Amino acid sequence: FTVLTQGHESKVAGAVFLKTPCLVSFRQMVSGPMDELAISTTRVMQALAEFGGYDVHVHLLPNLDGIMAALGDPNSNAQRCMQLAELFVVLTKERTE
Repeated sequence: FTVLTQGHESKVAGAVFLKTPCLVSFRQMVSGPMDELAISTTRVMQALAEFGGYDVHVHLLPNLDGIMAALGDPNSNAQRCMQLAELFVVLTKERTE
């Protein structure tokens, strides 16, 4: 996110994200076997949803199925489940603009 460190607004980073094919990769990382990777990816998704603008928020919604599946996975550790739950709340909370 060098866009943000160069003084640009967070919505610029969101616009850049919308132009990338990251959505499928995010889904795979969140539901994959590596807890630390899933936790880090979840944090990135949460930041994008909160600060990237409405279009980015809507773009991330298809990942809800993967988030729910990972939450229900008995192999997910507690920290991963907490991060996934926080992302779920961010993605499902009511948004008005």
